[in-house]
Amino acid sequence: MDLKKISLVKDLHVAGQVRKAMPDPVNSTLYYSDNNDLLCLAGMEERVHHEFYHFIEYRFHGDMYYKDPDWMKFSPINFQYGAGGAAAYGIPGWQNLGHPEMSLVSAYAGFAVEEDKAEVFAWMMTEGYAARLAGWLSHDASLEDKHSFLNHFFDTASAGLMNEAFFAQFIR
Repeated sequence: MDLKKISLVKDLHVAGQVRKAMPDPVNSTLYYSDNNDLLCLAGMEERVHHEFYHFIEYRFHGDMYYKDPDWMKFSPINFQYGAGGAAAYGIPGWQNLGHPEMSLVSAYAGFAVEEDKAEVFAWMMTEGYAARLAGWLSHDASLEDKHSFLNHFFDTASAGLMNEAFFAQFIR
């Protein structure tokens, strides 16, 4: 993916907003900031994978904000994404709850297609989160379709190295 640098910074700001992380694929860098937030280890790991997915999206589609038409078919008919991931910042008391509604692995996933894809990937890759995701798949057909889509994408893109067995190792 041509990732060359991971920068751990304090007080990360993007376009005037305090952020916890920011991918910068143009400069082959991922930025992470703790901003004095208390996160469990799994939450930190989830964030790492989430931001890396944006990097992957850029490498495969030339755009971190790629509006994947195939992915959008997996949402319920009347579902509409929000105004983008940046809209989540600054909402007083907002929490990124898991599986807040059918087809979404997290509340943040509902803000945009690119956040939805990054969240599903991050949950697939994070021990603790992956087991919760696996439990939801049997009764959420839209989320199962998204999960299968990413399984197939990574299996193909990695020449079989990141197959279903690879992702299954995170379910504990």
